[in-house]
Amino acid sequence: MTRGPVTRVRHLPGGYDPYGDPIPGEVDEMVIDGCVWAPRVATADGGIGEEAMPPGRYGATEGFVLFPPPGADIVRTDQIRLPIRGEGGVLFDIEGEVGEWISPYTGIAMGGQVSLRRVEG
Repeated sequence: MTRGPVTRVRHLPGGYDPYGDPIPGEVDEMVIDGCVWAPRVATADGGIGEEAMPPGRYGATEGFVLFPPPGADIVRTDQIRLPIRGEGGVLFDIEGEVGEWISPYTGIAMGGQVSLRRVEG
């Protein structure tokens, strides 16, 4: 597991010009502190942050699972840049919905969980 800040990348729509042609949007980047991430590995049975895989295969890293702090401004259409492999980091897409861990006993939000897969292309 690794702890540190990550960058949330959100592509904002640009709208349309008077002729109905799309106008390029802006990119909003925000650093989110207090995150933890770990490799997401495919295993035979699956588990928290893991994907099931066929029997007879060895586990392989499929991406990362990100645990942001409570209330982090992340939605499923965003992208996340992890500070790995060099200065610029690596950009990942979010798979599925952003989950939030809330204690059933106190109702206090403990943080979230986000599945990440490397951006293709």
